[in-house]
Amino acid sequence: SLLRVVGSVQNDEGRFEEALQTFLEVLRIFEAMHGVDSLQAASACSDIAINLKALRRHSEAEPMLLRSLELQRRGRAPDHPETLNVLLNLGVLYAEWGRFEEAFRWYEEALPRFDRVMTPDHPETLNLRANYAQTLAELGDQAAAVGVLEQVVPRLRERQGDRDGPTLKHTVNFGHSLREVGRLDEGLETLESVAHDIAEALGDDHPARLSALRGMAKVHERRSEFDLSRS
Repeated sequence: SLLRVVGSVQNDEGRFEEALQTFLEVLRIFEAMHGVDSLQAASACSDIAINLKALRRHSEAEPMLLRSLELQRRGRAPDHPETLNVLLNLGVLYAEWGRFEEAFRWYEEALPRFDRVMTPDHPETLNLRANYAQTLAELGDQAAAVGVLEQVVPRLRERQGDRDGPTLKHTVNFGHSLREVGRLDEGLETLESVAHDIAEALGDDHPARLSALRGMAKVHERRSEFDLSRS
């Protein structure tokens, strides 16, 4: 509907409170026209959840996404793109919320389906796999995270270039994980390079660049500790 287009524009412009109210009205209309269990209602629930997530209202976004997933599973094939999108958004929601075990579970369910439907080299699949790797890192398995990111980050940079925001963020995470497994030289080189790219693409004060700079400082601290232990 036209109202849903208006909500999408508001979302794209970062006007999340306005978009939320628009999509709540869309949901009310869709429920009245098509029923509370309709696929149209499922799509509206997803739209609402995305804006709630952007507003950091995770506990309100969660039931909306779960409702959307239930309705999508009832009315669509398991690998339908809209169903896959809800799985991805559930993983992202729980990761942003700090509930990494749940994020891991949703990413793990989504990955083979994205591989089948989108193909392994599709940017959405690569970004999903990088998110999965970051969840592994948050759960303490830095070695596994490095193993995934070593494959994914070069492919993302080849496909998306060195000015793509998500790709730059994943590259920063790769540098952090290299540091955590003791590959200090590679970690420092990765973080220095991506800090430069972020400054050019997104600005000196972007949070991803500040994260890269903090990571570089930690590498130097590790080296100093190592040098002291040998003296």
